[in-house]
Amino acid sequence: MSEFLIELAIRISDIFSPESTVFLSVILIILSVFYLKIKKIKYKEIISVNCPNNIKGILMISISVFIATVLSQLIKFIFKIPRPANMLIPENGYTFPSGHATLAFAVSSICIFLMFKYFKNYKKYINYLYTIIFILTALLIATSRVVLHVHRPIDVIVGALVGILSTFLSIKIYYNITRYVDKKIYK
Repeated sequence: MSEFLIELAIRISDIFSPESTVFLSVILIILSVFYLKIKKIKYKEIISVNCPNNIKGILMISISVFIATVLSQLIKFIFKIPRPANMLIPENGYTFPSGHATLAFAVSSICIFLMFKYFKNYKKYINYLYTIIFILTALLIATSRVVLHVHRPIDVIVGALVGILSTFLSIKIYYNITRYVDKKIYK
């Protein structure tokens, strides 16, 4: 395998690590709190249907990242499958499912959902272009893990499915919470 591809896979793997994705999610939540303070939006409005779309998006992305991380670690703990012996970079922990692939597909799929749900007024080809970019980025991240021999193909496939599942769960959880809050607060 060429040295360039290995180096590229290492860079992609480092940039989109589960730790950096979770860290980015926490930063987005913190910035959202400051945004809410500046705009003087009450906290009870955050989880209501009337919440601004950008805050809804950040909350849904954060919920999806949280669920993806928990599911991925839970599955790793249950199966305890060791990593391949011929890794090109040192990695710790178990291999199944790939945390990188899980988070990449969780973030990509929730962003695609949000784009088509809340940005309908944009030209359709822009949404489709971004969809392609999100999917290709997630595939690139997953492929980089196989190229580096730290995961087997089944690890990234299951990671992708867990990431997409976490998106569906986060959407369901978010909308159930907002409906419940709206019934209780805005009777």
